[in-house]
Amino acid sequence: MKRTAGSGHDRAQKQRARISSVMFGVMIASILVTYAHIGGTIWAGNEPRAKPEVTCPYMGDAAAIAEGKKLFDRNCAECHGDGTGGSGPDLTDNEWLCGGSDAQIFATVSNGRPGGMPSWSSDLKDDEIWKIIAFIRSLKK
Repeated sequence: MKRTAGSGHDRAQKQRARISSVMFGVMIASILVTYAHIGGTIWAGNEPRAKPEVTCPYMGDAAAIAEGKKLFDRNCAECHGDGTGGSGPDLTDNEWLCGGSDAQIFATVSNGRPGGMPSWSSDLKDDEIWKIIAFIRSLKK
């Protein structure tokens, strides 16, 4: 078999192409796994950290509601105004886009929602989220 001067170069080039293809596949697989993980916790159902039957432990607690108002004003009012809405939805009515149970509201605040609601889990402790929920419940029309 006769070898040409360029055949070694061609083999090396093909090997680099195969390695690049494998690396590209690994990168895509990593992105898909990451997306699936994030999607499973943020976008696909927004599984709450609180069990679905859990209710706000601060309902009717005036001190907790007052603290929740301070937290709401500092973190939520920019989008939700006084609770009746702004760039974010009205929180005083019965129309909850992502579910209105305490656990669902907790999940929305904690994990965020597509379309504008950011995740607050790194900024607010669970206890603070519950106090915000108690305040929101106190606004009900």
